Amino acid sequence: MSLSNFGMDSHIEGKVSSFNSLEELTIEVCSSKLWWDKIVDTVKKEVAALEKLTSLQFCFPEVDCLELFVTTSPVWKKNSCMTFQFANGHSDSTSPQILESFCYASNNSLKLVNRNGVNPIMLKLLMKTYAFGLINHKGVSRLSDFDMKNMDKMLVCLIEGCNEIKTIINGNGITQGVLKCLEHLCINNVLKLESIWQGPVYPGSLAQLKNLTLKMVMESENNGLEANALPSLKTLILLDLPKLTSIWVDDSLEWPSLQRIKISMCNMLRRLPFNNANATKLRFIEGQESWWGALMWDDDAVKQKLQSLCILN
Repeated sequence: MSLSNFGMDSHIEGKVSSFNSLEELTIEVCSSKLWWDKIVDTVKKEVAALEKLTSLQFCFPEVDCLELFVTTSPVWKKNSCMTFQFANGHSDSTSPQILESFCYASNNSLKLVNRNGVNPIMLKLLMKTYAFGLINHKGVSRLSDFDMKNMDKMLVCLIEGCNEIKTIINGNGITQGVLKCLEHLCINNVLKLESIWQGPVYPGSLAQLKNLTLKMVMESENNGLEANALPSLKTLILLDLPKLTSIWVDDSLEWPSLQRIKISMCNMLRRLPFNNANATKLRFIEGQESWWGALMWDDDAVKQKLQSLCILN
C-alpha cells in the first residue's frame, strides 16, 4: 500500500493499523511540512504495530520516532527479513536520493538529514543498511564515528554538506579491513574534507569500490595506499575541486579495473597518475580541452596513449 502526500485534513488515525495483514507500506511525504509533524506520532505508532510487514518506506522526522519503531515493532524484534527505506530528519524536495542512480532500490537504505551526532538507534540500523546517506549532518568529523563494524553490509554511501567532516575513514584504532563491500562512494560539498583515508589501511578495505565521486571539496590529499589498492575501481569522477593538485602522489597505483575518468573544473590538477604499465583497462578520459592542454608530462608516449582516450569539450 502506498500513501503519498495525504493532506492535513486527512483522518489518518486508526487507518494504518486497520490493515493488520499489510505486508508492504510506503508513506511518501515532504517531511518539512508542519502538518506532518502533527500527525506523525499517530502514524508511527500504528506503523510500529503492524505485525506482517515485509517492506516499509517511511520518513521519521525525529530520532525518537525512529527509536519507537525499532524498540516496539514486533516485526523488527523478530529480526525478520523486512526491507526498509528510512529517512530521518527534516528535508526538502532538493535532497538527493541516494539510490536514484544505483540498482539497489529494494535494499535497506538509511538517510540522515540535518541530524546531529551519533545515536545508538542509528548504529543499530546501520548494521542492516546497504545504502547510507549522510546529508547536512553535524557533530561528526568522520564517517568512522559511526563505528566501522556497523557498516559491513554497506554498498552505497553518500556524504553531502557535512561541513565538520575532515576525513572519511580514520584507520587509527582499526585492526582489520573495513568497507569491504562498498561499491559506490559519493562525497559532495564537504568543505573541510582533508583526506578520504587517514592512517593505516588493512587488506580488504574498499576492495569492492567500483565508483568514486568527489564534488565541491576544497582540499583533499590521498597517500598511504599500497600499489594494489582500489582493485575494483572502474569510474573516478572529480568535479569542481579548485585546490586539487594531484589524484595520487605518483604513478605507483596499479588501477587494474579503471575504465573511466571524468574531470571538470579542477584547474590546479596538472598531472595524471598513469604510466605505460598501469590502468591498462582505461577507455575514457572526459574533461575540458583547456585542462588537458595544461597538463604536465614526464613521458610523451604516455600522453599520446592517453590522448586517444580523451573526450574533451
